[in-house]
Amino acid sequence: MAPHFAVVVLLLLCSGISSAAFHAPAVALVGEFGGRHTGRAMAIFMTGGELARTLGPLLITAAIAFLTLEGTAVVMAVGLVAAVTLYLTLDTRAGDEASRQRRGEQPLRRLLRRRWLPMTGLLGVTALNTVSVTPMTFFLVKLLQTRGHSDLYGGVALSTLYASGIIGGLIGGTLSDRLGRRPTLALSALLTAPLTLVYLALENGSWAVLGLIVLIGLAAMPPRSVTLALANDIMPEARGPVAGLTLATSFVAQSLAALGFGALADLIGIEPAFWWSAWVSLLGLLFIPLIPPVSGKQGSPATERA
Repeated sequence: MAPHFAVVVLLLLCSGISSAAFHAPAVALVGEFGGRHTGRAMAIFMTGGELARTLGPLLITAAIAFLTLEGTAVVMAVGLVAAVTLYLTLDTRAGDEASRQRRGEQPLRRLLRRRWLPMTGLLGVTALNTVSVTPMTFFLVKLLQTRGHSDLYGGVALSTLYASGIIGGLIGGTLSDRLGRRPTLALSALLTAPLTLVYLALENGSWAVLGLIVLIGLAAMPPRSVTLALANDIMPEARGPVAGLTLATSFVAQSLAALGFGALADLIGIEPAFWWSAWVSLLGLLFIPLIPPVSGKQGSPATERA
């Protein structure tokens, strides 16, 4: 519908800015409102996002079917209603006032210098977890097609992974409030690699083997909510910038991982590429010791290594 490719690029740029303008402050607000249960609050927030990603394609597909492509602009009403509702009902005055009072007390650059060690751990774990789950979320259907399975089976397998990932995020976020962020992230890294390897070895196109997909989703997806909660723990004085940095790390790592895995699959084949990539989650264990051991427990800021 766009008259020129440049218009498409401009629209995509606007969409990206819109997403960034929402996610960073939203994560900061969740950390603020979550109090002593930041992990659980972040898990609920992430669950809402994953459900929207699940229902969004269904909504736009239905709109195209009934209204044609030109009529899909009415779907914008959903976003407008959400924006107005948030503006009218969300009370951020206390947080805004606290931010204004802290402004200038500790510049972000100084905070990053003082807490570079836990920040390195946070961003390292975030990047490696993203890299480890990208092949499954982007290329699982292609792998199953290569093995001779139907498109339907591949779609069901991918949907199963996403659905179990939502549940895993809820469990992981809540668990991190009880056990701490470090043990939860370590457990995820330790379980993801062997479960993926077992799945690759046993996958035979049967419906029963999808149970392993469920276990992979439960094990691999919790770090998404846990790392965002950890960002709030490490630097509560700058929740917004650190949330944005964590999200940016995840997005960039996902893009690079998708490109890298695709190139590797073209070079050695998608099957060997999956076997090699399954080990990546274990590399996250190298960064977990940099995370303060008390992070997540009692909801206290993880600044002991500052």
